[in-house]
Amino acid sequence: MNVIGHKTPPGAINGEEGGIVIVQFQDSSTSKDVELDLLQLQSAVLRKVRDSVPDREVDNSPTKPVASPSSPADTNTAAAKPVLEWPGRGPNKNEDESIEEDDQHYDICEGLSLHKKRCNDNIRSPDHDVARSPTTSAAVNNPCDVRPGCNVGMWDPAGCYDHLSWDPYASTVCEICGIDKDDTRVVICDECHSGFHTYCLRPVMVNIPKDDWLCSGCCGRSNAQISFEEYSENMCNQHCDIFKYLGLPYKNPGEFFSIHSEAIRLFSLDSQNAVKQRAISQQVRAKNIVFDVGNLKFIRAPEKNDWLLPTPLLSEDVYTSSILSMVAAMQYCGMKSYSVDHTYSGVNEEMNDPSLEVDEISQMSKRNISIFQAFKHNTREGVFPPVQIIYDENFGFYVKALACMPRQTIIGEYLGEVVTMEQSSQSNSDSLMVLLDTGDPETSLIIDPTRVGNTARFLSGINNRSLMSKRKANIRTRRFFMDGKVHVCLFTSRRIEAGETLNYDYNAGNEGKDVGQWAQSGFYDTSNFF
Repeated sequence: MNVIGHKTPPGAINGEEGGIVIVQFQDSSTSKDVELDLLQLQSAVLRKVRDSVPDREVDNSPTKPVASPSSPADTNTAAAKPVLEWPGRGPNKNEDESIEEDDQHYDICEGLSLHKKRCNDNIRSPDHDVARSPTTSAAVNNPCDVRPGCNVGMWDPAGCYDHLSWDPYASTVCEICGIDKDDTRVVICDECHSGFHTYCLRPVMVNIPKDDWLCSGCCGRSNAQISFEEYSENMCNQHCDIFKYLGLPYKNPGEFFSIHSEAIRLFSLDSQNAVKQRAISQQVRAKNIVFDVGNLKFIRAPEKNDWLLPTPLLSEDVYTSSILSMVAAMQYCGMKSYSVDHTYSGVNEEMNDPSLEVDEISQMSKRNISIFQAFKHNTREGVFPPVQIIYDENFGFYVKALACMPRQTIIGEYLGEVVTMEQSSQSNSDSLMVLLDTGDPETSLIIDPTRVGNTARFLSGINNRSLMSKRKANIRTRRFFMDGKVHVCLFTSRRIEAGETLNYDYNAGNEGKDVGQWAQSGFYDTSNFF
């Protein structure tokens, strides 16, 4: 065969760009000229139909056409019909065994593939005159590789642009471990385009971000965000702003202790007998579950299965440090506001209907509902569990107990924006919690604390694949309904001493389910958690 000429398709902008080649097939007795698309010639392999015919000598003289080693030599045999074969299809392959047409592609090199059908990602302008440049900057043509007089991304005489797919990250390996595996768990830096396994990062990343993401090196160069320690130090004397963010009517911690001095003194006795005596002195009836001391509520006489109200921090300095860490952590993570109730944005509140739950939600006792309501009341007055939010460069945020908390002490309600499971797929949050499972992603509800919520999102998750890690879980949840709505309460599963980290199993109740079922329920693979 020999290329004897070029033609330009009608309507081309550049009359000299070519695009069609005239190929002459010849043997000793016959010759035939065929017009072919340049794409076909570039992507195809020429072979003869009859493989049993001996090869003919090759004459590489510059004045003669180069003869194919596979051209027929027997002059008495009819010339074999030239066949253009798609790459990868051998001469002995039967038609029935051929690959499905949609799947036919040829890997030119790592990341670059030629497809027989047009690729959906490569779409030209309607007139097909100008090819749209790839969306990824790494795949944009290099001006040095384009012929003089041709615009970058526009010269495509072979018409192969629509048939090529390019993955600029095909050869990307994790910068930390250097191992090429788990491609679905590799996150790419939007500045340096380096790849990192989500489980190699510190802190471990649970979800691939939907928005732009910068690695620690590029983050440091851009100085886009100060450290959490600096952020906290900058808030140290902003007491008024801290209480305003929490929705509390105080200007400083001293005002909180002054207004609730009577209740604080009772808390400081740390004696249930003292609380009971106070209830008797106030002539609180025995059937009353809770009673008031000033503006705060106490449990009159806790029973065996009752939840307990947390005792606030009794030192003004420690209390200040605690609420400062909470507000700093929430604002540092981008939470626009703190809330003591769910926020329904884009979701009808009526969708939170317990009767729609696929699994039956057991009824909560009236005593615990009263105690839970008392907890929410105290929270609105500024009484929080004795904890501090701390940031560690390896672990991320975690919650540390600053005082002893007995078993069944309420830590908080899991709060945030209530969205459907379908909507939650667009969230970057690593702290999603199922509120209501109806079996339908369009009506199942998820709590997303990304923009609004409380400190419950900072509870550390355990590694479900590690027995040692599972033993460290000391917080449990209970879903129940109150006032016709589903709520999620977090409480201590055992006595927690001062200095302990609060750990929760985010996949509780999913034992025996596979990863796919976990994903459908909005849960996480925690196999790489510390």
